[in-house]
Amino acid sequence: MSKMGEIYEELRVNNNWDEADSYYEEDIMTPKEVAGYLRFSYRNTMDLIHEGVIPAYKIGGNYRIRKHDLFETMESLRVGK
Repeated sequence: MSKMGEIYEELRVNNNWDEADSYYEEDIMTPKEVAGYLRFSYRNTMDLIHEGVIPAYKIGGNYRIRKHDLFETMESLRVGK
């Protein structure tokens, strides 16, 4: 389980649902939010999702990206490590 998943689970187990839900919601981004964050066009972002470069989940026809996954992907693509 990811560190974020562990924190979410701890909040949930301690019956702190409001904080757990807000924490979880902040961990998820839409493709439009990712495009804005990366300063890419929406189309370019969607192309990267379809190519598998940006890991995403398709839920009911909508794509969602976990921030943690996005940051891990960015780190793996870093130039001059």
